[in-house]
Amino acid sequence: MNLGLVSMFGMPYPVLMPIFAVKVLHGGPNTLGFLMSSVGVGALVGTVTLTMRRSVLGLVRRIAIATAVCGVALVAFGLSHILWLRS
Repeated sequence: MNLGLVSMFGMPYPVLMPIFAVKVLHGGPNTLGFLMSSVGVGALVGTVTLTMRRSVLGLVRRIAIATAVCGVALVAFGLSHILWLRS
């Protein structure tokens, strides 16, 4: 259920990223590249964090927290008008 909710409500944001880069941030291709690369850096940090875990104990709690943080971060992203807050 968690995967379905995140996929439906959280993952469509890359489709709107070019509009945010141009209309909200008044940038261009470089701004879009910066925004999209920051998503990749976050994914890399999450991957490294998961690979350094020794066991799966406590992972369910971490998944719930990460889902909540993702939602709050997307809301903050949508409400901000400053580039460094969006990355």
